[in-house]
Amino acid sequence: MQSDNSHERVHQGREKTDKSLSVERSRADQSLDEAYGAAKKRTDGSVRAKRNATDAEVDKIRNDVDKQMESGPPETSQDQAPQRFITNDQLENERRHADATIRTERALVDSVISAERHQIKSDEHAILREERDVTDKDLASERFQTDSSFQDSAVLLSNEQQAHQRTKADLLTRDEFLAIVSHDLRNPIGTILSCSDMLLNHPSSPIVSSEGKKWIEIINRNAGTAIQMINDLLDVERMAAGRLELHMEKHDVGELIRQAVENFADKAAARQIQLESILPEGSRLVSCDRERIKQVVSNLMDNAIKFTRKFGVITLELRNKEDGDLEISVSDMGQGIPESMRTEIFERFFQLGNRERSGLGLGLYISRKIIDAHQGKLWVEPRAQGGSRFTFTLPEQPDLPLT
Repeated sequence: MQSDNSHERVHQGREKTDKSLSVERSRADQSLDEAYGAAKKRTDGSVRAKRNATDAEVDKIRNDVDKQMESGPPETSQDQAPQRFITNDQLENERRHADATIRTERALVDSVISAERHQIKSDEHAILREERDVTDKDLASERFQTDSSFQDSAVLLSNEQQAHQRTKADLLTRDEFLAIVSHDLRNPIGTILSCSDMLLNHPSSPIVSSEGKKWIEIINRNAGTAIQMINDLLDVERMAAGRLELHMEKHDVGELIRQAVENFADKAAARQIQLESILPEGSRLVSCDRERIKQVVSNLMDNAIKFTRKFGVITLELRNKEDGDLEISVSDMGQGIPESMRTEIFERFFQLGNRERSGLGLGLYISRKIIDAHQGKLWVEPRAQGGSRFTFTLPEQPDLPLT
């Protein structure tokens, strides 16, 4: 429908252009004819004036001659030779001959003037036709290009409409997928995680053998990993749709780091890795989404434990910057990250390729998006003694509304 409307507008525009061009050419023809008539009138007037002057001069001369003829032949002395005397008949014949010659010459002049006028008019019309032919060709070429562009645009519009329909269908499919992931898949896995937690930790849970407890721990650990993957997928979709919400309140980030060390103590101990924290004296309150910052620290800690070698040390450090911002870093003793990958690792689904491949490669991507939303920065740099240091900043008072 939109294409048909556009085509109709183009057709109407061309009709208007053709009409304007026709009117303009009619005016040009009229102006040319008027100019030609005015020039002809001026030329005819000038020729008539000159011819009238010539006729008057001839009449004067003839009158003088007639008067001399009436007074008779002039007297001559004995010393002078007698002059030839012209008779009236001879004079009349000469005058008729002169008049005929003048008429012939004037007819020849009129013929030449007429031929020149005809040639000038033909040349003017030829030039005008040539210019109009060029205009018509240019207009036809421009319209051909317009038609080609219109057809290309129509094809692109059709393709865009089809792509829009496909995107709309994909969005519906993605929404259905998210509904499945967030409800139909997370709920049963969450139930598995809760039940395994109860079997392992609740005082009233049935007595489980050491062998059974080991299997329940495996179930619990993998259910937790699955829940984390689901949460990561949902976070990525929220970020893609611009629906990442932050609940900003004043929090003590130092306390948050101490809790992170406690939460990961068992996991680090199982890998024979030491955790340490370096905190400044006194507490600092900053505006942030506590759960989201915990998520960032957890992602960085998970990676640090995953890549740090046995008997290594992981250090969490909080520093107060001079500009009032906070700087939080997690340092590991892993294999380090090549310089060429220090930007790439923050992209979606990136995997460094370690032997312990797990997760979806979304942790660092989500962490960077969370820190960006807090108006901070997240980056990685090598440590002099080996390994990597991941650092992010939090503004003391970001330009975000508190909730």
